[in-house]
Amino acid sequence: MLFFIRYESIQFNHKLFYSVLAVLSIIIHTMGYAQIKGNKEAAYDEVSVSLNLPYAGNEEFLVIIKNRDLYLPVADLFDLIKIKNNVSEGLDSVSGFFIVAKDTYLFDITHHRVLFRGEEFKTGPDDMIKTANGIFIKSGYLSKIFGLNFSFSFREITAKLTTSIELPFIMEKKQELMRNNIQSIKKMRKADSTISKKFTMLGLGAADWYFANNLLRDTANSFKNTTAGISFGGILAGGDANIQFNVNSYGGKSIYHNVYQWQYVNNKYRLIKQGSIGRIYVHSIASIFNPVDGIQFSNAAVGNRKTFGSYRIIDKTEPGWIVELYINRILVDYVKADAAGMYSFNIRWYMEILPSR
Repeated sequence: MLFFIRYESIQFNHKLFYSVLAVLSIIIHTMGYAQIKGNKEAAYDEVSVSLNLPYAGNEEFLVIIKNRDLYLPVADLFDLIKIKNNVSEGLDSVSGFFIVAKDTYLFDITHHRVLFRGEEFKTGPDDMIKTANGIFIKSGYLSKIFGLNFSFSFREITAKLTTSIELPFIMEKKQELMRNNIQSIKKMRKADSTISKKFTMLGLGAADWYFANNLLRDTANSFKNTTAGISFGGILAGGDANIQFNVNSYGGKSIYHNVYQWQYVNNKYRLIKQGSIGRIYVHSIASIFNPVDGIQFSNAAVGNRKTFGSYRIIDKTEPGWIVELYINRILVDYVKADAAGMYSFNIRWYMEILPSR
């Protein structure tokens, strides 16, 4: 078998090679420049931070971090703190009013400015950023223009809002706390189980004793007196029993020096709620030298009565409105008007017994 090999000379075109190489270099350089420029324009990160709000706690919030600076979304922030705002169709401006209708504002990213109360605040080219989520502005402008101060921790990725302005959402949170406090005061907590008082025939609680020796001396004569005593407290026939014995060397042993009392209390009974036997305390002329012994019954409850009747307020407003009742500038109750706009309050009267003059 025979093989034939044919050789042909190929002429290398140097002009074409260098022309193609030059075109490729220009294309690569142009693409690299465009990529670098695009990276420079998008040299920021959209991250979620924990935003701490007064009276509201922490909220997860989307922000922009650029060169360690915090940029906040204007519309989302104002929605969160209950500030009226309107976003344009092209997402290039945010307008509205701050708390009151006369304090209007405008965030204009096209002309790099912020208008508030008729005053213009110029911003830098990179101080406002427009994304698909809206306009983001550097937090320093919110502090300078609106008094909304934001402290940002780059290490912990957290931000905190502090302000001396009574923002609408702060007022709502305060009202909510006051109303929750009223509900907690009014709410009658029902126990899962009730441990009733067990009847005890005899039980010793405590015993106390004392001893004293006094010596009084003057230029003429001297006086010496020794006193001693012991007392017992406990339960007798379901009631409280207290017995005290006292003696002294000057007066000797006397029944008037001793104190003994048995008292029984049960608020469930209607006719007789309290009863006492022994040394009783009545509105009569008595002293420690001539006390009163006897039996005493009463239907007065142990707890003191504080309310004496009530007064009812009925009025009409718009349907579904929340009506608050203040007494001496203190919120004491609130109700929601019904579908017809009617609401009512029951005010309890309190009487304070003042000492006579």
